[in-house]
Amino acid sequence: MGRRALYLGCVVVALIGFSSLVVAQERRGKGGDRPPILQLPQRIREAIPKLGLDEAQKSKVESLVGEADKKIDALYGKAQAEDQDARRELQQAMVSMQRGVMEVLKPDQQEKLRQEVPMLGGRPGGKGGKGGKSARTAAGPTISNEELAGLKPLGEWNGAKYKGVETGLYPGGKNEPPAAHAAAGIAAAKQIQPLDADGKPSQNGKIVLMSVGMSNTTMEYSVFKRIADADPRKNPAVVVVDGAQGGQTAANIRQADEGRGKVFWDTVDGRLKAAGVTRAQVQAIWLKEADAMPHDAFPGHAKTMENELVDIVHLIHARFPNVKQIFLSSRTYGGYATTALNPEPYAFEEGFACKWLIERQINGDPELNFDPAKGEVKAPWMAWGPYLWAAGQTKRADGFTYEPEDVVETDHTHPSQSGRQKVAKLLLEFFTSNPAAKVWFTTAH
Repeated sequence: MGRRALYLGCVVVALIGFSSLVVAQERRGKGGDRPPILQLPQRIREAIPKLGLDEAQKSKVESLVGEADKKIDALYGKAQAEDQDARRELQQAMVSMQRGVMEVLKPDQQEKLRQEVPMLGGRPGGKGGKGGKSARTAAGPTISNEELAGLKPLGEWNGAKYKGVETGLYPGGKNEPPAAHAAAGIAAAKQIQPLDADGKPSQNGKIVLMSVGMSNTTMEYSVFKRIADADPRKNPAVVVVDGAQGGQTAANIRQADEGRGKVFWDTVDGRLKAAGVTRAQVQAIWLKEADAMPHDAFPGHAKTMENELVDIVHLIHARFPNVKQIFLSSRTYGGYATTALNPEPYAFEEGFACKWLIERQINGDPELNFDPAKGEVKAPWMAWGPYLWAAGQTKRADGFTYEPEDVVETDHTHPSQSGRQKVAKLLLEFFTSNPAAKVWFTTAH
């Protein structure tokens, strides 16, 4: 792939989260400070003297940066006011500027610019390098190679804490749900049965298993659908529907009334219709979300995502009243990332959002109650689905790893075909073997 195509892919993917980033900036209350992605023109301008440009190059770069600044000055206020046209124009302006700048530079100058402006993204990494130099410098906290090498799956900390916070997938540092919660999950699974279009039990009805999430989710789930539909173990009544969509972060889909959230949930309805099923037949959800360009230090950004997930769970309960189970997964490894979209440690740390959400339900939070005997039902029963994160090439306890070729070249964040296949196989293994899923997913049960 040429350097132009490679860079453009990184830029476009990095800007997917721009709209939610503007909103997040407002939510943090940082006054007139622009989001880091909109500070790029100034950062590039500051780097110009260090790039060894000739006069023609310098003039062209300064012109491109100046035009981008004018666009930002003219449109940023409107973008903050949630003017979607203004946001699209800003995105286009930033893509155009960065495309133009990279076309002007020679390869060694491009590399120097990435070093001077780290939020542009570096080169893909592996398990870490020598010393304590920054392994990734996104538009927020950095992580050193030593810190990156110290990350390990949530279930493999053996009682140790991460930044003072309990690890393990479930409360008490455990990797299995409490017995009562596990039993409730099996009881919920036994309630799942073929339903007709109106949600009434029918021998010829359907059980819809649907994904909810962002770009990585749909890329992985589309492969899962293909291999699951071909697997003889799958219950023929189960219809696998991919509701996940590119660019649709947790911040976007936490509401369904306007903007990108409305687009997301309307599209979900369209995909159900295309599959010949209805909302009333959706009974289980695989939920895998993330936020674009997280900035806050841990645990802040994970707490934000936890609250977003609560809203999403409430939406699922309201829109799909027959959903009995939600299985959650967090991000895959982000240590190869070359953009600020969702690198480490954010990819690892977002797993805590899932952990805390599930723990709140286990601990009896009435806002997440699934048991009618304990009051108003406000959520389906929830538990971990397959845990997807692994520390790159370092083997998990089950031998699972991610290789550099498991992510695409454009941003080293989204899964390649091999990466999608790996996650799809984990999903199939989960739904055919987990006691709370195989009850309805497989023909044997």
